[in-house]
Amino acid sequence: MNRTFGATFIITGITIGVGMLALPIITAKIGFLLSSIILILSWILILIASFIFLEAILWFPQGNNLISITYKILGKKGLIITCFCYCILLYSVLCSYVAGGGEIVQEVIFNILHYNINYQISSILYLLIFGYIVWRGTKSVDYLNRIFMITKLIILFLLIAVLLFSSKISYLTQKIYIYHTPKILMVVVLSFTYAIMIPTIRDYLHSDVRKIK
Repeated sequence: MNRTFGATFIITGITIGVGMLALPIITAKIGFLLSSIILILSWILILIASFIFLEAILWFPQGNNLISITYKILGKKGLIITCFCYCILLYSVLCSYVAGGGEIVQEVIFNILHYNINYQISSILYLLIFGYIVWRGTKSVDYLNRIFMITKLIILFLLIAVLLFSSKISYLTQKIYIYHTPKILMVVVLSFTYAIMIPTIRDYLHSDVRKIK
């Protein structure tokens, strides 16, 4: 149960971590209703794809990942295509994390030490700190992620409570710019990148299918 709780938070943390940086701003261009439809449809699509990916993962012993499975099923050509797409996806996600994380580190250092460090240096510090935690393994990521997720949930509920009194229904029916939809769709789909963690979650939960689902 303890690991299931941690695995759930890892999946949630990936989705919120990527999406919270861009979605609030970019979805404002197409309005509340259309944004909600795109989010729900994207979630359903990625959920179905994740179940298919999980089934493929379970055909092989623990320790396999997307790259090794692709090579065993599709051969060398399939491996090259998968690696190319995989690298683009991970590079996009990593860029969004480093861009946001570097700014946070820069702001924290300025608030504590009253010293404004270079943005590139703050980004490197961010990579070193969290890269070390990831290098320590899934268990270390799990425990740190629980702290972050609980903190974010508390802040979220407090924020909702404060903003609730200044919210108006009319804000949800403002003019929308539907031609932004294709561009926004790419950002929304990118937010649901938790499927890349399925092999790790599978190993962390010892291939217990019920817990993984």
